[in-house]
Amino acid sequence: MAKFYLKYSPAKSGLTGVEYIAPFIDEHFTNVTYQNVVSDGVLHYGILEGTGDLITRAFLALDNKFSVMKLTESEFTGACFLYYDETAVPGVPTPMPFIGFMFEIGISVTDESILEGVKSFKKVLFKEITKKRFPPNNDSLADLAKCVTLFIHHYGDLTPEQIAGLDAQTTILKQIYDVDSCIAAYTTLVSNLQSIAIEYYSAKSQVDTAETVEDIQAIVYPS
Repeated sequence: MAKFYLKYSPAKSGLTGVEYIAPFIDEHFTNVTYQNVVSDGVLHYGILEGTGDLITRAFLALDNKFSVMKLTESEFTGACFLYYDETAVPGVPTPMPFIGFMFEIGISVTDESILEGVKSFKKVLFKEITKKRFPPNNDSLADLAKCVTLFIHHYGDLTPEQIAGLDAQTTILKQIYDVDSCIAAYTTLVSNLQSIAIEYYSAKSQVDTAETVEDIQAIVYPS
């Protein structure tokens, strides 16, 4: 069973209406569920669950129709803590404490994990601002390709002055990304490959060796 923690904004519907994920999923994707958890008044936070091709199709449909962002469990916990309202309202059942509320949706939290979650979610907001300040993805990818070309194909042809200038830029880059942050990124990359890519390549291999359409359709990823 795959589980995704989502942040999204409702899609426009008609001239003045809006459409939400839960009814959309209920209408179009059986055996896939979406549970809305909290809202900040504009954005909504919830949990999407399902298996096999259906969850993939559902996620692609949501990505096209709604402005969806996938969060980690820690980031999602932080968002829930910030936007869950425990305020008692006359005539309405008193909301349960936050820890109990999170347990009901399948996430066990402690005071420590709540604090870490708020930190994680705050950094998500920072990252969103940072992404908007960078050039478009195509420009960034082009710059990255030029950097790779520079070091692999042109480095031996550089003049001493060009090498000195390049070394100065490298010094700045090392200050931005120190050894510890690079090791942390490498560790995260390997961990993600181990937990995600291995399962993907296993499913891919099963598809490659399948001999009938029925065999292919019976392969479930993620398991």
